[in-house]
Amino acid sequence: MGMVIRTNVMALNSNNALNKANGTIAGSMEKLSSGFRINKAADDASGLSISEKMKAQIKALDTAVDNCEDGANMIQTAEGYMAETQDMLNRMVELAEKSANGVLDDTDRDALQDEMDQLCAEIDRIATTANFNGQKLMDGTLGSVTGTKITTTSDAVGTGGVTTAGKIEYEYEGADTTQNGIELQIGESSTNADRLTVSINSFHTDALLKAVNGFKNQSADASNGTVETTAAATTANTSVSTYVNAVSVDITDKDKASSAADALRQISNFVSDERGKMGALQNRLEHTVNNLTTASENTSAANSRIRDTDMAKEMIKYTSTNVITQAAQAMLAQANTQPQNVLQLLQ
Repeated sequence: MGMVIRTNVMALNSNNALNKANGTIAGSMEKLSSGFRINKAADDASGLSISEKMKAQIKALDTAVDNCEDGANMIQTAEGYMAETQDMLNRMVELAEKSANGVLDDTDRDALQDEMDQLCAEIDRIATTANFNGQKLMDGTLGSVTGTKITTTSDAVGTGGVTTAGKIEYEYEGADTTQNGIELQIGESSTNADRLTVSINSFHTDALLKAVNGFKNQSADASNGTVETTAAATTANTSVSTYVNAVSVDITDKDKASSAADALRQISNFVSDERGKMGALQNRLEHTVNNLTTASENTSAANSRIRDTDMAKEMIKYTSTNVITQAAQAMLAQANTQPQNVLQLLQ
């Protein structure tokens, strides 16, 4: 190439190389300072698209974890209320057993009845006020069953006079076809598979103690199989509770009290089963949380490989490019001195 002064091609080449190196350094510094390999769509268009989809999935999974933990807290709160209700039912069984004792007189049974009424009133109060974040838990709005029913079978006398003991059991009564309850969003999708409905039946006395009314002790005579019954246990309205439909168990008669004790034990069993259901749901949610956490962790790792900067690799690139920049600057200085050689020809 001839010696020209109008166009310094070597300087242009050196300047272009310097600009490219500076651009690379700027990109490396942006990645090193932010920690992201993709800071704008131009860095990796397809990678950005994949990464954003993964980010949305991770957000959904993490939110589902929070939802599950909130649901578990709600269930644990409800189970705590049920535990206290069961403690009172067990005390009611004790009161009924005491009243069934023939050594007590009417005054003694009236005192026992007063405590029975107060316990029933407290059960109604808990059922009315129990809530979690404003959601009523035990007043029946989350349930699909209106009450319980106690069934009894007498002792059966078989061949050879062998007696088979009868059973006293409870069953649900008044099942509603409408599945009430509170829905928990426990997954990332909007499908039913990622939703869990928590139903809690009414724990008011008119639902819990409905089965006591009319219940009778039953037994059998092993000699002829005849059934003998005692007086029926009964419930009665009480003004002690502020709940409109409140009822209490009548234990002012020793025979009624004996039947009531058996019935109340079955009601306590019903509450135990309800608590068991709550515990099973809580355990399920804990497993769901573990599953969601694992999914979120693995998805985050995959997203990191796409989105995050490998600091070691990027630092190597930055150091190499920085050396190139310094070399380009030196060559640009050399290129700028070349036209000055023409002056020697002109002297």
